[in-house]
Amino acid sequence: GRDAAGERGQTRVGQRQQQAAQATEAQRQTQLQAKAKSARPVDTKLDHIRGKASAEVSLIEYSDFECPFCKQFHATPKALLDHYQGRVNWVLRNFPLSFHNPAAQKEALAAECVAQVGGNEAYWKYADALFASTKSNGGGLPEDKSTDKLAEATGVSGAALAKCMNDDALVKR
Repeated sequence: GRDAAGERGQTRVGQRQQQAAQATEAQRQTQLQAKAKSARPVDTKLDHIRGKASAEVSLIEYSDFECPFCKQFHATPKALLDHYQGRVNWVLRNFPLSFHNPAAQKEALAAECVAQVGGNEAYWKYADALFASTKSNGGGLPEDKSTDKLAEATGVSGAALAKCMNDDALVKR
């Protein structure tokens, strides 16, 4: 009798824990949905969009080129775009974190400049190159893969990049 009663008690405790975990997850999902609804809508004039702008789903990523987790994640949206062939696009919004500075801020500004000077395709080539080259965690780029050299590889001259990086409006953005 005692063993059966103990097992029933353990089962009830396990069920309560499972219900609590489900309630917590439901609350988390509700909060995420509310945040998603408050995100700025995708804007073809402001955003960097990979894939069809008219896709039915947009994956909006706020990213930091110096974030090791962002670097690791970078291949995942690419795979989604390939898998869903035109039904999903990827929006990358620069969100450099202060504890990764000065490298994070410099790389985000350089990426915005590459987009301004070279266009959307150049921006994505540059973003891919930044993630592939960065040391991460605020370590920046190796000397042979500087922001200037990566920009030149996308067709944006070092001089055009330098001029743009001193543009106060772009720095503020």
